[in-house]
Amino acid sequence: REAPAERILAVNGRIRPRSEVAVRPPLGGELVELPFDVGDRVVAGQVIARLDAEPESAAIEQAEASVDAQEAVLAQARRNLARFEALGQFSTRREVEERRLAVAEGARELDRRRASVVQARELRDRRILRAPFSGVILERPVDPGQTVGADTVIYRLADLSSPEVTAEVDEIYAAEIRPGMAALI
Repeated sequence: REAPAERILAVNGRIRPRSEVAVRPPLGGELVELPFDVGDRVVAGQVIARLDAEPESAAIEQAEASVDAQEAVLAQARRNLARFEALGQFSTRREVEERRLAVAEGARELDRRRASVVQARELRDRRILRAPFSGVILERPVDPGQTVGADTVIYRLADLSSPEVTAEVDEIYAAEIRPGMAALI
């Protein structure tokens, strides 16, 4: 019987993600958490690995204790200044200026110590690896408990939402292929 004929062209090709990244830690250390494996989906910003942050946690505690101590020193310097200013004519100008200088130096030192707390927290936060984009884990070449360096690949992550397909078509059929034709991959 007569009917429309369909031609099917079967070709081999390659499929690859449009974006793929090797996730590496910014610092070296021991991997304490590695919750994902090959084939798992992650979303952008999700925690995908943690390195041991004990040294940074200890540094934060030390820096916070230093801030507390400097706050006490500054409070004492302010009380001394207020006392000398209250004495009025019974204190020399030099004594009052020395107390003002002590307050100013104490405030600068407090700012410096607070900045060291912020810096220690930022170092700790760099031990937490987050997914740079939503995608699928293609490879996980390391295991929890392993010591890694800044050049170690923790995961290979790919965005498979719109993959790129490449296929070589014989020139006999190439003339018949047009944009918008249906394809099954």
